[in-house]
Amino acid sequence: MARYCVLITLVLSLCGFALTAPAQSSPGEAIPSSLTVLITAVAKSPTGFRGQDVLVKVDSQPFQPAAALSPASAMPLDVILVIDCSPSASRSPLWRSEMQAIPEFLSSLSRSTSQLRVGVVEFAERPALLQPLTADRAAAISALQQLSPVHGGTALYDGMVNAVTGLQQSKRSATRRVIVVLSDGDDNQSHSSREAVIAAAQRESVVIFGILPQPQNVGRGAGIMNDLTAETGGTLFSPPGSKDMGRMFESLASELGLQYFAKLPLPSSQKAIHRLEWKSAVKSMEIHGASAVVTPVAAQP
Repeated sequence: MARYCVLITLVLSLCGFALTAPAQSSPGEAIPSSLTVLITAVAKSPTGFRGQDVLVKVDSQPFQPAAALSPASAMPLDVILVIDCSPSASRSPLWRSEMQAIPEFLSSLSRSTSQLRVGVVEFAERPALLQPLTADRAAAISALQQLSPVHGGTALYDGMVNAVTGLQQSKRSATRRVIVVLSDGDDNQSHSSREAVIAAAQRESVVIFGILPQPQNVGRGAGIMNDLTAETGGTLFSPPGSKDMGRMFESLASELGLQYFAKLPLPSSQKAIHRLEWKSAVKSMEIHGASAVVTPVAAQP
């Protein structure tokens, strides 16, 4: 029996690990009565996936199915790769395997969407945007080829905030925003915090996916990488060896290529923060999603 894994990502500002302040609506602006959700359905045979298979409880109301589903794979996709070049990560024998697998990953993404843009951020002691978002895949690969291990500290959180800023400044509307971070999860140099990264990603509707080599999938770093991905609706991949690296990137590309929009009703209230719970109507399917969402509230007189 095929095993389904459905990952839910809120297109509006997410609110899970760290809640951001709700925005006030402009005078005359309607308070939303529904919520649009971006989901990723991963399965050996994804055919037959339906809105009623995704059940959601909003603000402790009874579980109910999604109102509608529509494919999102044709929607533009912006991806920023965040690469850890610090000694703790780059000393891993799998670091070079990661670098070698990325070009094929980008080729796979370009086959699934004709509107792909890629950027590259590196970090060690401080972050640097090597390549702003570009539709020129060769330019992105060229930036990756410039990467090399760097001595010094590790500023993972600063690198992540740098990437969120790069996505926010893209000025392309109706776009899926994704960060793929390759790191061991260590941070000893950042001015930003884990909470700040998650809040920034949630506020800008950015989904974080992570690659954490299995030999390093222990301790505090693994917990940090799990928080960054789970709280923004992404997935953490942990390839056990260099031979598995390509397969992990293929799985990631598959998730990004099998996305849908689901429309969910919101209770009629003036609440800004809506708590969410998810479950599947199909035993062979798992559903993971953010635990809350922030929506505009009525402007104060």
